[in-house]
Amino acid sequence: MEKIINTKDKEIERLSHSCQEAKDEYETLHQHNNQLQESLEKLRQERRKSCDEDDAFKKLQAEVNRLLGIESELLQNYSQLKNEHSDCETMIAILESNHKTAQAACAKVTAEKETSAKINLYLHEEIYAVKLNLEEVFVLH
Repeated sequence: MEKIINTKDKEIERLSHSCQEAKDEYETLHQHNNQLQESLEKLRQERRKSCDEDDAFKKLQAEVNRLLGIESELLQNYSQLKNEHSDCETMIAILESNHKTAQAACAKVTAEKETSAKINLYLHEEIYAVKLNLEEVFVLH
């Protein structure tokens, strides 16, 4: 039982760590998105300053498309991370419930062992008493 509890505890720890990693990855992606937004704004400013507006516009349009692709990927990653985080929270709740159930089962087994030990002691005492009675009977006869 304790082995199961230890395994569940380790799994809870692993899932907590996995959730933290997912959160950290989301924060990194969010910072990257902000940097890309700033980059896009810089490109827009460069376009305004450019003498060759057509060339600058083509470059800007390509960068916008690239950024839109990255943004789409970031949104997909964020959605996946949210789902994984939710799954992790659900798994942690299940594992915590299983842990409590296992602890209760261990307590019940411990109580049953104690009861069994008391019964065994009682039976040994009774057997000893019967043995003494038999010895008395044999001695008398």
